[in-house]
Amino acid sequence: MFILSRCAVLGSILLLTSLAYGDDEPPARKEKPEAVQKSAKAEAKPAKKKSADAEHEDAALLLVREHHPDLVELLKRLKGTKEKEYQQAIKELYRESERLEAARQRDPERYKLELRAWQLDSRMRLLTAKLSLEDRAELQEDLKAALGERADVRLAQKKLERERLTARVQKLDDEIANFASQRDADLKRNFDRLLRTAEKARPKRNKEKPGDREKKGDRETEGQRD
Repeated sequence: MFILSRCAVLGSILLLTSLAYGDDEPPARKEKPEAVQKSAKAEAKPAKKKSADAEHEDAALLLVREHHPDLVELLKRLKGTKEKEYQQAIKELYRESERLEAARQRDPERYKLELRAWQLDSRMRLLTAKLSLEDRAELQEDLKAALGERADVRLAQKKLERERLTARVQKLDDEIANFASQRDADLKRNFDRLLRTAEKARPKRNKEKPGDREKKGDRETEGQRD
């Protein structure tokens, strides 16, 4: 699923695409000699460790560059005009990059489908935004093709889920059959083990030697006579 918060996603892409179709960016101002010197001094300073926000931005832009290059230039334009919207886009893109990376490490096969679904969702929203600005037949065809492939990916995800569940059910069936076949043997083994445990824990009594019982009886008889 795509980036940019769900409520503002279309509006953000509309802004991006309108910037892309709009006028060129204004020419950069010429720096004064003093400003150039200050800039050179700043560059000479040792690089500081990147902040968490900078790392998140790098991860978000890496996702876009590798898997949806069409958004790279649009994000650059957004950064130069609408900083708040840009930061929101980066935040959502970073979340997606984290989710996809977790999927890649956990399940590479499922990750491929998750990634393709994300690409198609992103492309469909971008095409929808472009169509809202300019109704062209080729954009409609592209959107229809993306919708068709997204449906195929969703179907593939369901099939993969069914395969995993089928394998899980088969494993449970094997475990049930094995448990049933070993039930009596396991019962006897566990019963014997618990009896041995109880016997070891039972207090030991001193064993009487032959004749001890008779001597004890004689002592009791003498006591009664006294």
